[in-house]
Amino acid sequence: MILLLLLAIGAPSRSYAFSDTEIVGCGGFVEASVALAKLRKTTDPKLDYSFIKVELHTTEGLRKYQTECAPNGYYFMPVYDKGTFVIKVTGPDGWAFEPSAVTVVVDEDNQCGGGEDINFRLTGFSVKGRVSGAAGGTSCAGSEEGPLGVTMHLSSNVNPSAEAVSVTTGPGGEYTFSNLLAGKYSLTATHPKWTITGGPVEVEVNWDSVEAPSSLTINGYDMWGEVMSQGSPVLGVQVLLFSSDVKSVGCPGGVSPEAKKEGALCSAITDERGIFIFPECQCGEYTLVPRYQGEHTVFDVAPASAMVRMGHSSTRVSTVFQVTGFSIGGQVVDGAGNGIAKATVKVNGVARATTDAKGNYKLDSVTSGKYTVEAEKADMTFGTLEDFTILPNMAALPAITATAYSLCGHLTIPEARFSGKRVVALTHGPMDPARAQTDSNGKFCFMVVPGSYWIMPQVQPRERGLGLFFNPQHREVTMVSTPITGMDFTQARVTVSGKVSCLASPCGAEVMVTLTPAAAGGERLTTTLGKDATAPDTFSFTNLNPGKYTLEVHQDKWCWKESSMEVDIGTEDVTGLSFEQVGFYLQVRTSHAATVQLKLPGEPVSSQLELTAGNSRHCIDKPGMYSVEPSGCYRFEEEGYTFDTAAPRALDLRATHSQLKGTIVVDETAQESAGNVWVQMVHDGVKDDKGVMAEARPVEGKPGELEYTHWVAFGDRIRVIPQDRSKELLFYPRSRQSATVVPRSCHPPVGAFQARHGLFITGTVTPAIAAVEITVQARRGGSSESTLVMTDAEGVFKAGPFYDDAEYDLSAIKPGFRLERRSDMDTPYHFTAKRLSQISVTVAGTDSVSGVLVSLSGDDGYRKNAATGQSGQLVFPELNPGTFYVRPLLKEYSFEPPSSAVSVTEGETREVEFTGKRMAYSVFGRVASLNGVPEHHVAVEATAIVGEGGSSHFEEAVSDMEGNFRLRGLMPHSKYSIRMRQLSGVNAGLEGASPGAARLLSHSAS
Repeated sequence: MILLLLLAIGAPSRSYAFSDTEIVGCGGFVEASVALAKLRKTTDPKLDYSFIKVELHTTEGLRKYQTECAPNGYYFMPVYDKGTFVIKVTGPDGWAFEPSAVTVVVDEDNQCGGGEDINFRLTGFSVKGRVSGAAGGTSCAGSEEGPLGVTMHLSSNVNPSAEAVSVTTGPGGEYTFSNLLAGKYSLTATHPKWTITGGPVEVEVNWDSVEAPSSLTINGYDMWGEVMSQGSPVLGVQVLLFSSDVKSVGCPGGVSPEAKKEGALCSAITDERGIFIFPECQCGEYTLVPRYQGEHTVFDVAPASAMVRMGHSSTRVSTVFQVTGFSIGGQVVDGAGNGIAKATVKVNGVARATTDAKGNYKLDSVTSGKYTVEAEKADMTFGTLEDFTILPNMAALPAITATAYSLCGHLTIPEARFSGKRVVALTHGPMDPARAQTDSNGKFCFMVVPGSYWIMPQVQPRERGLGLFFNPQHREVTMVSTPITGMDFTQARVTVSGKVSCLASPCGAEVMVTLTPAAAGGERLTTTLGKDATAPDTFSFTNLNPGKYTLEVHQDKWCWKESSMEVDIGTEDVTGLSFEQVGFYLQVRTSHAATVQLKLPGEPVSSQLELTAGNSRHCIDKPGMYSVEPSGCYRFEEEGYTFDTAAPRALDLRATHSQLKGTIVVDETAQESAGNVWVQMVHDGVKDDKGVMAEARPVEGKPGELEYTHWVAFGDRIRVIPQDRSKELLFYPRSRQSATVVPRSCHPPVGAFQARHGLFITGTVTPAIAAVEITVQARRGGSSESTLVMTDAEGVFKAGPFYDDAEYDLSAIKPGFRLERRSDMDTPYHFTAKRLSQISVTVAGTDSVSGVLVSLSGDDGYRKNAATGQSGQLVFPELNPGTFYVRPLLKEYSFEPPSSAVSVTEGETREVEFTGKRMAYSVFGRVASLNGVPEHHVAVEATAIVGEGGSSHFEEAVSDMEGNFRLRGLMPHSKYSIRMRQLSGVNAGLEGASPGAARLLSHSAS
């Protein structure tokens, strides 16, 4: 679809007319948060919000409008186009608002954000500052900067118990604390490594952001490096620190006189990790020189020096100094001092040598320092030279001696459920037992010193309960000087049998017997009767482990004298066990408690069972066909049931109804009016249910008491509503709701109702005013409907009858008056009337100015927005006495004064005049298809042509239902490019526009 763009420059013709009364606005309040407001004193002046700006932006970030708040925080902005916008609030630097921006939609109903206020809260202010760095000389780059990563702590001097707030300095040492309440604070700085001076710093936030003094200074930063030898740290190497322009550094360890003569600022010695540290160096350039000299030998360290450039941070020396080494020997021996061949020697966990036939070894390329030297050989353990210091003047290392030998064996367990890794205990004299775990093949080993030992496989109590034993249970052995093997153990293995006695033999294959180990995890064994034709009622379990078991007989429809027994199996077979049937089970499920009679044909006496709600089981000792008849307070689905022991089935007794009963107690003064009381039974939750009416009848012997009854099906919720057909009584409560289900008992009585006469409310309006609307609304406990009455010529009103157990709210309304409840009268239902004031606004100008949006706000959150007519005048009526802020708003105009504060007293009329001056202009146009049909919802945008009289400026409008559009706010004497843009999801058939873009010179008139 090709669209035509028609522009009209100058006064618009009728076809391009727009109605200024259709202007939509977005408004609300900016106010201090509750926490900030609490800090204001009663003597402080009111907060002035007039320097806070609120802006309207497009979703692309282009600003459409900007306004300042009224002194009371109210703002309002006209919106001339429909769509989605962003409202932003800005204040002085560092001020925090919540929220800072809100997205709103101006819809087809001319509503901004659904017609609700868009409010912002001022929540706090900021404290900014910088931590000064330690600069040592001209070689320091960024001498005016500070360090990154210092933790700043801000604590309240007014409220010391309040938790301190912490932030970390950023690049250059700068920091910011945001969203702070007004008050006095203390600033301190901490760092885990650096010393900081100059604190604490005291700052006061007095309803504005604060720049903290830069008195916090870092004394210096830590510099550290490493000295290594073949990957291992070297202890005791001295490193000297030199600098050409840094004069001094913090040096806790001091510097020797010889090094000081050479110009060294500080010296450090490497620790056991090979690390040296200079803890307090300033920003600048340094040279490091390492030195290492033994008692008899001087060793070389490479490189001889290293240059380090230090900034405002901890610095690790990138160069790692390396120390050359020497050789040293030693020997590995047994307890008798004999050398052990083919033992591996490790230094700090790395294999470095293997012993020869006499146990001797040699270590090459060793440097002075502490080492861990150890030996390894299968089936032996050795002592260790732990953290041993090796020096160049040593002739040899101390001998490494064998301390223990291996003691091994094997566990054989044929039963799969006990297989897997197990634990074997080793006891040596009074010492606590040692434990070893077998591998996947059952092998275990201990490393032991010479002596006598006692070995036993570990069996958990649960496993012992499952019958796990070993043969032998333990072994004794003596270790001399060589490894020992062959300490083997094998799992040690019984039959349980018995008989089942039934009322009718044989019992049949439906009877099962199970054997279950007492310990958790054991396998449950099951057998059925009849497997042995010669003894069909016997059972047998073979190949069992010793232990405790539970033996059970299963036929769920029969009763047993004992259905289970505990059996403790030792090493002998267990026989002669027996079970005995004593009857048949009657399974019953009943929805409610009931009593049933059981009777056999021909039996003169019946038995009785008391059933509780739910499932129950009962044992019947005689076979036959029983009749089962329920009785009690519930009506069941059937009047009688049958049960046959030969073909037993569960009985399901379901009650269907329960009787609902209740009473109404009539007050003594109203008993003569209680002759026509009925109760409406309404199904709760059923729409338009008229219910059932039940008559409330007098209770014999109880004057003033009425009773009603009703059968209720289970599952129903009944609302009971008493009614007086004579309209003379009110009932308390208004209604009651019955329970949905009554478990295990008859339905409880509905709570009693009280009946009595109603309440009347009277009051006055002073001075006496007729036709004041008085609305009475129950606050709680009464009807949701309100009652409306009018005052008479004397200002008197009367309303009722009402329920006397509810509280009532009264409101009074009459146009042109403010009515308030009085609390100093003898009755609580009296009002005072005050005539309201008004403000008349006139907007004048060199040209006729109409359609100006005037925003009025006042105390207690009052605000109103309206547009002037053709005369440029507007009246705000019905105002309470107080101070109001008036601001005129119209795009393309500025006003003098920009706003005005007006104070009015009771019944007063005040006039305010503004003068408008046009500052920008409009272009009117129309969008139509090639056949002349108007196209709506097409975006038209105007962009200033920079360099041809215009600055960077953008405006946008959307065509209405008749294709008309208006581009507002074009600056005079500027050139604009006007083009159409398709909105997302609208006019999908738009293929082009003619012209593609129009150039326009904006003059001094629309």
